[in-house]
Amino acid sequence: MITQKLTKDFQCTLKELKYLKFQEQNDGYRVSLIDEKGYAILYGYGASHVEALNDLHNNLI
Repeated sequence: MITQKLTKDFQCTLKELKYLKFQEQNDGYRVSLIDEKGYAILYGYGASHVEALNDLHNNLI
């Protein structure tokens, strides 16, 4: 399937995601969406980086 191929071929480091800031907290992870001036404008939280990113996306839509 195309989604499997995209997932397999897509690799990046967290530092390459220019407008996302990943932070580890005592109880999990936080992902912040950063604007061009460097201000955090939206957050996502989760037990892993992926959960936090999905939470941020859910908050966005």
